[in-house]
Amino acid sequence: FQIVPNDWTGATEEPVYHRPPTAYYSSGFSTTTLSEARTRPYWREPALLEGFTFSRASSDPEGIAYGYDASYRGPHGGLGLRIMGAFARYRGWPERAVEYGGVITETRVIANRPAIVIYEPPGPTQNPFTAIVAVYDAATEGVYLLDGGTERLLYNIDALIAIARSLFEPPNAP
Repeated sequence: FQIVPNDWTGATEEPVYHRPPTAYYSSGFSTTTLSEARTRPYWREPALLEGFTFSRASSDPEGIAYGYDASYRGPHGGLGLRIMGAFARYRGWPERAVEYGGVITETRVIANRPAIVIYEPPGPTQNPFTAIVAVYDAATEGVYLLDGGTERLLYNIDALIAIARSLFEPPNAP
C-alpha cells in the first residue's frame, strides 16, 4: 500500500498488476450457507461482535472470482459488516489521503501485515460515513477488505481492526 496526499502530483511507486492463478478465472457463486462459503479460496473466520451473524457470500467472475465477498447482519438485522478476501491483483496503487470532514487515511500494521485504515476519529463533531480496513497478506498474496456497515462499527474503528486481526488468528490458517 502507499498513501499520497489528495493533491499529490509527485512521484509514486509504480503500481504492479500481478497475474492471478489460473483458478482465478472460475464461475461466480452465491450462497447463504456458511459451510459452503468456507470452501472458498482465501476464506477466513472473523471473530464477530455479539449479535453479528453470517448472511451470505458470493463472488463475481468479473470481480472477486478467486475469493469471496461475505456479508454479516448486525444486531438489528441490517448489513453490519462486509469482508472481501481475494488474490491481490493490483498492488502498489496510490491511495489518496482525502479529508472529508476529518476522515483519516493511514497505514498500520495489523497482525504483522501491512494495512490501510480509513475512519473518522471520535470527537464532538464525529459523523462517520465510513470505516474501512484493508490488510495485505504476502504469504497468500491475498488482500482482505473489511467495511464496517453499521453505526457500531462506523463509530468504533478499534472493533473493526480487532475483527481484521482475528482473520489471521486461529482457527484461521497462518
